[in-house]
Amino acid sequence: MSYSFLRLFIGYGLIEIIVPISKPAMAVLGIFTFMGQWNSFLWPLIVTNTIQMRTLQAGLSLLQEQVPMQYSYLMASATYSAIPMIIVFLAFQKYFLKGITVGAIK
Repeated sequence: MSYSFLRLFIGYGLIEIIVPISKPAMAVLGIFTFMGQWNSFLWPLIVTNTIQMRTLQAGLSLLQEQVPMQYSYLMASATYSAIPMIIVFLAFQKYFLKGITVGAIK
């Protein structure tokens, strides 16, 4: 087997065969990774020094401490923090449903 044949086979196989098959799985992995990182609470709370550097979820707990019993502010902030996750899900919904149902075929 020559080097040019091997390079052609590997290049064609990777780009033309493997990538289209794995698009739904990569989209599901991307959505789950984004949601996990977006909702991370403990690590940003430990690492940050100032209130201005904290993430939105850590800010929600701070808001709950600052204005107790003001559930309207807390629910508005929680809705605001969920908007990026909804946008990412709607953008990749087609791939997400394919990736989830690919293993459920009888």
